[in-house]
Amino acid sequence: EDPEYCAICRDGGVLIGCDHCNRVYHDNCHNPPIDEPEEDFQCMACKQKPVLLPEDPEYCAICRDGGVLIGCDHCNRVYHDNCHNPPIDEPEEDFQCMACKQKPVLLPEDPEYCA
Repeated sequence: EDPEYCAICRDGGVLIGCDHCNRVYHDNCHNPPIDEPEEDFQCMACKQKPVLLPEDPEYCAICRDGGVLIGCDHCNRVYHDNCHNPPIDEPEEDFQCMACKQKPVLLPEDPEYCA
């Protein structure tokens, strides 16, 4: 991870860093949004359940919970509508998730990912 770019949108700017890994986030990119970072801030990725393989379409790529999920047509990731950034109101016919639309983003399930 590059600490100069948000782990979600890959843009720079005012970023809040996790105290348990080298990820940084914009306050509104993190899920849930960060109002005021707590002392010893632990990001959503560090709080997640154990890493799941991207081939498992039963768990959201962000929160790792199951339920009603929307799948990307360009990768194996699935998301809850409100976990995706921006939230998904109605998926497009050829839905491309936030990870596929942005610069390369390494999520915990990616083989190149290293926390």
